[in-house]
Amino acid sequence: MDEVPERTSSAPTTEARIALALLACTARWGLAKTTIDDIAREAGVSRATVYRLYPGGKAAISNAASMAEVVRLSVDLADGLRGVDDLEEALTRTLHLSAAFLSGQEAFRFVRDHEPAEFARLVSMERLESLLCTAGMILSPMLAPAFDTAGISGVSLRDETAIWLARIIASHVLHPDEDADLADPDVARRLVRCFVLPALLPDSARAD
Repeated sequence: MDEVPERTSSAPTTEARIALALLACTARWGLAKTTIDDIAREAGVSRATVYRLYPGGKAAISNAASMAEVVRLSVDLADGLRGVDDLEEALTRTLHLSAAFLSGQEAFRFVRDHEPAEFARLVSMERLESLLCTAGMILSPMLAPAFDTAGISGVSLRDETAIWLARIIASHVLHPDEDADLADPDVARRLVRCFVLPALLPDSARAD
């Protein structure tokens, strides 16, 4: 049986504390102005410890922080999708829970709104593609009960759908539209009914 992430009460590792410190500092001052000294101070470690764990400096910490947020989102999704075996409901929850989670990321919003050069680097095609694939692979097992109930077989199709959802979410976050806010469950459900379900279930009727 596929496994999904579970919450843990264990204290974060030093690496995780450093990654979280980068996010906190970025939300406060922006990524460009955040220094290794700032990150070390926020994490409660020495500058030497930061460089020992992340020889690549701020760029390496940024990559680790991005991946950590993907994993943290996956834990929230696992909670939200647990016990859900209806395909429309599972897809809708995936979209609106993910959008709500990402909309609340202050560090991301600061860079997007105030540091265009840093933002362009963060969402470069190669980097974004890696994150999307990771997100899709984590999400796919969570959708298994709903796909099984709908009679849709094939792990590859489920994987492709999970990555497709991740792309939709990324597009929403990178280019927010006040008239189509996926953090609103009704908006997410309408998108699922009109565009996602018909692709998976060709005989399904589009919502009016």
